[in-house]
Amino acid sequence: MKIIYFLLALLLLGSCKTGSKTTMIEPETQMEAPKARPAQSKVEIQKQVEEFQKENDRNSAVIISSNEPLPGKAQASQDLGVFKDYDNLEKVIAFISDKEIPAELRAEVMKKAGSVLGKNETGVQTVATILTDQSEDKIIREQALKTFNLFEFGSRFIMEHPEFYAETLRKVVTDDNEQIRTRAIEILALKGDDFTQDKLIESLNAPNNKLIDDATAIRHLSNDLHANSFEAIHRKFNESDDVEVRTTAARCLGNYEAATKDIEAAFTNEIEQEGLRNVCGTVIQTKDKDRYVELAKSIVTNSEDDLEYRTSCLKNLQENYGNKIKTDATFNEALKKVKRTTPPPLKDACKEYLKSTN
Repeated sequence: MKIIYFLLALLLLGSCKTGSKTTMIEPETQMEAPKARPAQSKVEIQKQVEEFQKENDRNSAVIISSNEPLPGKAQASQDLGVFKDYDNLEKVIAFISDKEIPAELRAEVMKKAGSVLGKNETGVQTVATILTDQSEDKIIREQALKTFNLFEFGSRFIMEHPEFYAETLRKVVTDDNEQIRTRAIEILALKGDDFTQDKLIESLNAPNNKLIDDATAIRHLSNDLHANSFEAIHRKFNESDDVEVRTTAARCLGNYEAATKDIEAAFTNEIEQEGLRNVCGTVIQTKDKDRYVELAKSIVTNSEDDLEYRTSCLKNLQENYGNKIKTDATFNEALKKVKRTTPPPLKDACKEYLKSTN
């Protein structure tokens, strides 16, 4: 029996070899490489474009038809590319204004017809009316904000009447809809809008019912800082328990003299969060390098401060101000004491620094 198995094995090996080269047994079927699509001619491309335009026109006609039931209009709005039927703009305006039509469908048509609506004063005003109407469904209002925002650079009416654009957005700065309110504030804050600045300051000062979170409000105010905003931001820096809020505020206060002592106090305070201290240090360094050096020295020699933070300050001093402070005999003597009384890594940093002063 063993001889039979041996012979069978030899036969199998022989069927898989040709000469000295082993050949792989091919599967019954192999995957064919994908064939490259033939290049289309200009005529074929033009034909496809024309077919698309015809289909687009058909869908547009369905949407504005008074006889087509809603399911057909809904399907047409989904299939529609971009609505460009200027001749039937009044029907489109009537369609997106009709509260009896589902908000999702109205929003879809508004999205596709945005470029047409922006070319017409009535179209722009209709979108603005829907945006500011809090009785409208949130879906159509949120689409109205997106469409209205595009009008700033795509609508001749808005370009000729920029105040209409700003005034419309101001109406929703305090809107109940968070998404609409937040986006309107962002757009206007970037323009340094005074009305929005005042509302942001009110929001910062309010204990409850804030328009947006304090850190975001401060970031928006930083686009156009003035006396009132400095005061509100400074107050928030001193009073907030939120590190992000205080850090964001600190970045704005470098040129506000009334906040200088508080920024310095935060930088040198060993119980403050490291990220906040770093930002305060950067603010001080940007404004007055000499003052930063003196404060950083005080941190390095403060035995109550964090060892790692003291080490970081010393390394920064050596790297950026080494030539300036290496002749400071008082500081050098203080560092010798620090070297004797503290463990690594500060001990090692002191050795490295003192070696550079010789």
